[in-house]
Amino acid sequence: MMAACVRTWILKLCVFTEIFLLITAQTEHMTNVAVNKPCSISSLYVENNLSNDCSAAINGNTNTTFVTEKTSPNCINTDEYHSNPIWSVNLGQNFFVHRITIYGRETYERRMACVQILLDGRELYKFPCSVTTTVRRDILVNPPQRGRVVSITKDRASDRYLESFLNICEVQIWVCAIGWWGSDCQNQCKCGDIDNYCDPQSGTCLKTNVAVYKPCSISSQYVENGLSNDCSAAINGKTSTAFVMEKTSQNCIHTSLTDLHPTWSVDLGQNFSVRSITIYGRENLERRMDCVQVFLDGRELYTFPCPGTTTVITDVYVNPVQRGQVVRITRNQQTGGDFSTFLNICEIQIWVCSKGWWGRDCQNQCSCQGKDYYCDPDNGKCSKECSKGYWGDNCSNICGRGCKNGACNLDNGTCDCKSGWAAPSCDVCSDGHYNPSNDCHNTCSKGCHNTCSRTDGTCQCQTRWKPPLCQVCSIGWWGSDCQNQCSCQGKDYYCDPDNGKCSKVHVTTVCSSGYWGENCTVCGAGCSNTCDDKSGACRCTNGWTGPQCTDCSHGHYNMSNDCQNTCGRGCHDTCSGTDGTCQCWPGWQPPLCQQCSAGHYNISNDCQNTCGEGCHDTCNRTDGTCQCQTGWQPPQCQRKNTSDCSAGHYNVSHDCQNTCGEGCHDTCSRTDGTCQCQTGWQPPLCQFMTSSRDDKEALIGVSPVAGIAVSCAIVFFILGFLTRLRLRLSRCHQPSATHGSPVKTSVTSDLGTSSTTTHPAEPRGTTSSEDTADHSNNVYDELKALNDDNKSAYTSLRFQNKGKESAAPSDYINTRKILMNE
Repeated sequence: MMAACVRTWILKLCVFTEIFLLITAQTEHMTNVAVNKPCSISSLYVENNLSNDCSAAINGNTNTTFVTEKTSPNCINTDEYHSNPIWSVNLGQNFFVHRITIYGRETYERRMACVQILLDGRELYKFPCSVTTTVRRDILVNPPQRGRVVSITKDRASDRYLESFLNICEVQIWVCAIGWWGSDCQNQCKCGDIDNYCDPQSGTCLKTNVAVYKPCSISSQYVENGLSNDCSAAINGKTSTAFVMEKTSQNCIHTSLTDLHPTWSVDLGQNFSVRSITIYGRENLERRMDCVQVFLDGRELYTFPCPGTTTVITDVYVNPVQRGQVVRITRNQQTGGDFSTFLNICEIQIWVCSKGWWGRDCQNQCSCQGKDYYCDPDNGKCSKECSKGYWGDNCSNICGRGCKNGACNLDNGTCDCKSGWAAPSCDVCSDGHYNPSNDCHNTCSKGCHNTCSRTDGTCQCQTRWKPPLCQVCSIGWWGSDCQNQCSCQGKDYYCDPDNGKCSKVHVTTVCSSGYWGENCTVCGAGCSNTCDDKSGACRCTNGWTGPQCTDCSHGHYNMSNDCQNTCGRGCHDTCSGTDGTCQCWPGWQPPLCQQCSAGHYNISNDCQNTCGEGCHDTCNRTDGTCQCQTGWQPPQCQRKNTSDCSAGHYNVSHDCQNTCGEGCHDTCSRTDGTCQCQTGWQPPLCQFMTSSRDDKEALIGVSPVAGIAVSCAIVFFILGFLTRLRLRLSRCHQPSATHGSPVKTSVTSDLGTSSTTTHPAEPRGTTSSEDTADHSNNVYDELKALNDDNKSAYTSLRFQNKGKESAAPSDYINTRKILMNE
């Protein structure tokens, strides 16, 4: 008798534990992104007036009572005669969805039978068609899936006798909250910017600080036992706000007290779309930030209060976003003391969108296809990302040699030019300059009539100047401007072009270094140093050839790039030394033969691999991947699927959007989805567990933190339970008035525990002292009362009396009556 009581209380303990788990299961660090988003519904139920529009299912009201009053509408209901109902919500952008919670209508749970949940057309979950017993269902999306549109419909093909309409009270779509990531959103982002945004899947920060250790400048340095830190101490990644001057751990910049116009600046190296700037002042001296001004390429972004700064860390939002390269910080203050003009700043962070993300807060993920593509951080537009120094659709155009940092605009090749080079492409010398091999540092001679050749400096000379460079006076003239006529007598006499002194001996022309010959022609562009002043011969640098190094060598081209471009790998022989064009071998793309042609891929195999027969269009020229036509096997679409659908999918009539059951041992049939089930799952599709899946599904995904909390709660509960058990044992020992035949009680729970106890039966007509209690509620009703908010189904208890017919599986017998043999 005592053993029976002990088992009964242990069973109650198990049931309570499961309920406790259900209560602690939560969506911590997740946010519902469906509330009040744009939605649609296929029809509205009509009774006296129209039912609620689509927004009634995403208004944040989780009440499961159908209300049509305009002041507090709740639940949607499609027209009962509409055979293909559908409701959908557009989240506005792609999210990684972790969980979806559906609230049905109270007492009408059966209306959720065969309801399907889809994300961008992919089925995530389908409610059981046999019977649905819970009004609320938490659907775990594992692994999380990325999508934008959630649709809900009803699959009446499974049961044509089902009610055709949708009747749903609330839909919640859970994603990781800002600052959290991971499969269960339990990992905190560590990004450093004010928003702390990171990729919800990988934890990669969505914003990047582009200021760290970039070239900088400072107008002065504070002196105290030595100079204060240089400009880099404000962009070294240290966010401590303590002023440190030790060389091993420098932190904070400090300009001189006598510097009346202090300035600090950083050059980011290229234009960025700046989202925000974070400035760390000096701790306990926040007032030193008063009147500090922040500029981007000369445009003022922000001015600190003047006076009134109270925070040591300030985040400057750049709204709207602005593009720029140089951030400059100065201070406009004329009073003394801490309010004097000096700058005292500990760290400056300049935040831009990380690669692969775009938008005002960088929360939109780029959808560009292919590793060579990137998207614009402002509008998400995809474009080709070329290697540094190249531009154009195929990245076959070379940026001008005069581009600063060697980079140019990917669309048109324009760039910022170095001195001596001509905008906008910086590929030729500007007017008045020549010789690209000398970085256009040579200037046209003063004797040129107008300008000179940008390549070799030749020009049309003014009168009295000697061609072709017009650098010296013609014979018979002298002076700085060749305005003086020689006065020497006799044909054998010549005058010095500098001072006009007459000489009978002919003065041999002496050219400047870098020139040769009678006319002082410029040395070849490929000469490694200078050339012979008589013949122009020289030693060639790599890529050049010829006695005077004036041509690109075999296999090289593009003199404007110092013949550093090499002929394409696919060239049949060599290529043009001017532009690199050549005759291609089969499989290579003309005119440069540097990449595979359309329909071919794999440069390492000389582009001899052809795109798969099943490719929808062409394929990636690097690895042959492509978008497959229906019935072909990705990623290269070279083989047909035996059953059309790819592994893990089935049902061609549904465009292979059905996925194999969660309980499949391996994969499933690509035709009908049947598979070999893992233990505990229902064949043939293995989509539902054999043991009350409705009851346990909400337990999936309970976080490890909740598990620890549950373990602690169970320990304390057992201690209390054992104390109470001792008080109950005496009641279990009370003997029956009259002994009858024994009754065998079988106790079974879906938690996997079972026990069989034999105890004496009381004769008919005998009433137990406890039978006067109200038995209208069973164990579940009593325990469920502990959690009114939990609408999920709980584990069932089944009892069986030996010698009597077994109760139907759906019967739930009053626990207390069975134990007392009533």
